[in-house]
Amino acid sequence: MFSPNLLHLWPLLPGLLLPTISGWMILRLLEWKTPVLAQGERWTLGLLLGLTMTMYLTFLIHILGWISLTRWGFLGVQLIVAVLLSALRYGLQVTGKTTCNFQRANVPKWIKIVFILLGIWTAIKVLATGITFSLFTPLFFDDAIDNWNMRGKTFFIDQKLVLVLPGQSQETFASGVSSYPPTVPLVKAYLASILGSWDENLINSVHFMWYLLILTLIFLFLKRLLSPIWGALGVYIIVSLPLYLVHGTNPYADVFLSGHIFAAAMLLFLSAHEEDAEKKRSFLRLAILGVALLPFTKNEGLLLYFPPLVLFTIILILKNRKHFYSICTLFSCCTLSVLLPWLLFKWSHHLQFGNAKSINAFTEFSWQSEALIAIFLNTFFLGNWLLFFFLCFGLLIWQWRSTFSSPLLVLTGFFLIVYFGQLGLYLFTGLSAEAVKQTGYARGIVHLVPVMVMITVLLLEKTVLSVTKKNQEVSLIQDAHEGSCAGR
Repeated sequence: MFSPNLLHLWPLLPGLLLPTISGWMILRLLEWKTPVLAQGERWTLGLLLGLTMTMYLTFLIHILGWISLTRWGFLGVQLIVAVLLSALRYGLQVTGKTTCNFQRANVPKWIKIVFILLGIWTAIKVLATGITFSLFTPLFFDDAIDNWNMRGKTFFIDQKLVLVLPGQSQETFASGVSSYPPTVPLVKAYLASILGSWDENLINSVHFMWYLLILTLIFLFLKRLLSPIWGALGVYIIVSLPLYLVHGTNPYADVFLSGHIFAAAMLLFLSAHEEDAEKKRSFLRLAILGVALLPFTKNEGLLLYFPPLVLFTIILILKNRKHFYSICTLFSCCTLSVLLPWLLFKWSHHLQFGNAKSINAFTEFSWQSEALIAIFLNTFFLGNWLLFFFLCFGLLIWQWRSTFSSPLLVLTGFFLIVYFGQLGLYLFTGLSAEAVKQTGYARGIVHLVPVMVMITVLLLEKTVLSVTKKNQEVSLIQDAHEGSCAGR
């Protein structure tokens, strides 16, 4: 019988502390003399990006033969990185306080009460679902068993990066799950090494943590741009999406990837949105870190999301002509320092670049009629997204001027490029099977959901303002007309 030991969860928070500190420090260094992130934003992004960054450094140092994947191997890298970044920050005297002008909104009391009730319900739903799946439900999702957890457990037991997993042969491993970046399995092996044993509840709980980080970022970014009420609405919308909630509370890696996509895209958007030149560059430097780490998240991060984010990064760099060379140098160093070692590792071990399969399988083009029907049903009628697509696409069309205006174009342009690019793959290549079986297409949407929620809320706020303004104008005209009639 499945009986979770909750005492085994104790390494989660201590284990995440050091990568969070490292993430906070690297973000603060990238902000340099112009801090732009609020403390909540910096700590949240620090944990999200810092954990991936330190796992990449652990991977790099391990394949160089300098450490084994033991408790002290993992902790040694974490300690050294945290100490070096802290020393660098204080040595360079990178100080200063963030001067953020967060938006405030005067809303009626009844609206606040409604949002408080929705917030309580949302918290209950998230915690109940997360605790149920993370702690009290035996692992049964195939990808979690066959990929993320199995690889992590193999790393933990063998104390090294194993490519040929149990049940595989030397001839088949290259086209299997070992072709994925090892970030998520390394996190699991890291937490298990602190505990000293493999515990499913502990290593699965980190996925729920990634989900909570995304909810926090949505609230904080919307609070920055609009108000806390709109931030709460964004959280309520994303928690209400059934499939994203399932993914966020189970040990799949798609929400993990969606968090990194969201962080990179939002930092680019904030750079385009900011009017002050120094703050604009600070956000751009922060975005560069998020973009650079994407290839080490999942294969889709490299193949689907990295290129368009690089495109928007380059566009924003070109607009900073005064500091073009310094930012371009930072961008080149950050992206190549992650991209080249990972590509060389994959090439040297003949690992596939596709979704655990060769990308050559998608080079033959032909119309896939069944995929179109499957995509239509999945998008609008299967209940994965409720009415979200109607709302999102409706606002994109209704607010078409805002949709394609700068700086929102950074988010909408990225979303539309990736979404319709994926549609092309499903409709014209052998990847159509992933749509017909209701697997790959839905996961692709999971990757984009946080960005879509941000776009939806921003456009919804513009819609509310425009409708309110029109109503006020109509009211003024009516009052003026009534006044003129009374004067007669």
